[in-house]
Amino acid sequence: MTTRLRVSDIRSGYSSVWKHFSDAADAARLVVKASDGLGHKIVGEKKSIRVSALLYFSAWPSKSTSGKKKVDILVQADERFNGATGKIEKSTTRVGYFEQTTDGARPLLQLHYDFETPVPAAHPVFHAQLGASTWPTQTLAELGFRTPILVGADSLFGHHRIPTPFMGFGAALLAIAADHLEHDLYFGFLTAMRTNDCVLWSPACDGFLKSWTKHGGFPHSHHWY
Repeated sequence: MTTRLRVSDIRSGYSSVWKHFSDAADAARLVVKASDGLGHKIVGEKKSIRVSALLYFSAWPSKSTSGKKKVDILVQADERFNGATGKIEKSTTRVGYFEQTTDGARPLLQLHYDFETPVPAAHPVFHAQLGASTWPTQTLAELGFRTPILVGADSLFGHHRIPTPFMGFGAALLAIAADHLEHDLYFGFLTAMRTNDCVLWSPACDGFLKSWTKHGGFPHSHHWY
């Protein structure tokens, strides 16, 4: 059964995810900033709906169990929906960890999660890649992020694709919450994610689903190819 998605449905889902995440960060007394007031921006209607977001988390603890070391975190999401089919057809989510210095931001880790249709040959349906990302430095500066981004993670080999689950906007925030928030705040956000309408929005990955049904052994990576 085809489930149509309206711009208002998507706006409601993303706004809810962002509110729950920012509320959890506020409870932890952590700084979150977004380039758009709702945490995302929507362009288009009906058949092609594009959602983008640029987020900056300033001076977050490097891990949930210790606040001694601080890191700056950037998240940039770009997702395209087909409103008629109700499915996600393309998604790229960039995540970067940085250390602020007097000269700018030194990369500690940069990666991006990818999904696109049709799925290219020899690409896992959902995957992550390490290496440098391209960031909109002017917008980052407006958010208070110290630029320039210094040489660092761009020297990493970036052509190895690591199979992952689907890692869109909400999933990336969930991973960050798990790594950097106290466990009670993380569990609250996890519960909110599991009851959000966005978890019902499926990527257009029929080949992946058919492989699971046909070949069994669900956890194995061969289904991702």
